[in-house]
Amino acid sequence: MLNFQATSIIRILVAIFTIIATFGGCSYNTKLTGILWMNENNRECTKVDCNCCNSCIVRLFLIAQSDTILLLGANGQEAVCRGKECETLNCEPWQIGKTYKMKGHYISSASKNKNKIFEFEDYKILTIDNK
Repeated sequence: MLNFQATSIIRILVAIFTIIATFGGCSYNTKLTGILWMNENNRECTKVDCNCCNSCIVRLFLIAQSDTILLLGANGQEAVCRGKECETLNCEPWQIGKTYKMKGHYISSASKNKNKIFEFEDYKILTIDNK
């Protein structure tokens, strides 16, 4: 019985590594520490013909280990800033420029032009200044 289970596990692992090798990327659970960042120029807004009434979001990134990693929230959490097109965006509870430690699932594609993605499960701010 033990040999059958070990053989099955080995076959499953080989299949997983084959899939990863085929697409040339990697995927694993880990912890990352980095600085929270957003690109204000990458606003995604509704397209209503009005003056400053379009709703916008900007997706957040973690700059870690010299990579810019797109953040996606697990369990319904969102890593975005929101607001109107002519307003300063509200990023609460996120604090842009702060150092965060996050636990979650890291996904990287083989292409250098694609975003690296981190689906976080939990996070905490490591540095807070009282300015």
